[in-house]
Amino acid sequence: MAFNYPKHPLSDRHDPFKDERGKNPFGDDEPNDAQPIDDNAFASTGGASYRETGFQATLEPRSHSVFGLGVIGVSTAVIGGGGLLLALVAQGDLNATSFSFCALCLVIALITAWPAWLMGRADLAAMRMGAMEADDQRRTRWGHRLGLIGLLLCASPVAYLVFSIFRSLGEE
Repeated sequence: MAFNYPKHPLSDRHDPFKDERGKNPFGDDEPNDAQPIDDNAFASTGGASYRETGFQATLEPRSHSVFGLGVIGVSTAVIGGGGLLLALVAQGDLNATSFSFCALCLVIALITAWPAWLMGRADLAAMRMGAMEADDQRRTRWGHRLGLIGLLLCASPVAYLVFSIFRSLGEE
């Protein structure tokens, strides 16, 4: 006895891509010989061929943003760190107002100096590779340097503020 597959409702479906003669009704009846078939599929079809004409810049320079963020980062780091130093020298200890003002300035400095440094570094690399116009390279380089200086100016005051917070929590 031979094995028979069970009857399934989808087994007798009509194929829409074959007509009664077994041909595709949506295809051409005869092959189109109007255009000769070329052996090289990647050959030019005629006309002007592509040739590299130099470099085309693809990225807009962000030098104004990098420089502005760097200036804000350095200035708020100087204000926050200088205020912290003056409060410690003049008063010997920080009160809540000077502490919060210095902490706010240092947070703003970190928020602006870090992106200036990272964006400046990425933009300078893009300018070196030729993916960005190098017209404002000088301003971008200064913004990059100012961002790094702002981060370095924030390092010791932020470390002191974190240390003083943990010291005050330990005393309570």
